[in-house]
Amino acid sequence: MVWCVIPILLTVAILVALGLDFVRWSLRTHPKITFALSCILLPAALLGHLHGYKLYGSATVIDNRPILDSPRQLAGVAEPNVVIATDGSRFELKGITFEPVLLEITLQEISGSLNRNRDPILFQPDPRSPSGMITQWRCRYFCGNTFEPMFVPKRLPAYTRQDLGLLLVGRRLATRNAPSPPVE
Repeated sequence: MVWCVIPILLTVAILVALGLDFVRWSLRTHPKITFALSCILLPAALLGHLHGYKLYGSATVIDNRPILDSPRQLAGVAEPNVVIATDGSRFELKGITFEPVLLEITLQEISGSLNRNRDPILFQPDPRSPSGMITQWRCRYFCGNTFEPMFVPKRLPAYTRQDLGLLLVGRRLATRNAPSPPVE
């Protein structure tokens, strides 16, 4: 862990030293231009930082809810592949079979395995998704600048749409059914 941080710290130290050397040179040769640029650029950078645009750092994660048009809250699951909403409506997940462990655990444990912050699971039918159901899922970012390396990191959404069936399969709470071969 320490060995991967040392080159980063050395690079930052070299860049800071070069930047300070450039500032010293520009103050000696062009003091009025340097003063005018600093009076414009520093407040602009500070204003941008205060409005959520970070300069060379981790990206700002913005709350982009609601992302579902008509969300329903998960109240439970039933065999073999039925999700039950709080209003009592039942929806079948296409091509998915629940594992026995999913049927045994509580709703809070299901929420904890799908969401890191244990928010209620919101879902809605979507015929375009593989299982026919999508859910609002909290994104997990290690470092925003890793995905879009640039000086001013991109603002990243906090939530995205995920296929509910594939999310359960990824957490080993369900399995995908093999598609039946076409009949000739």
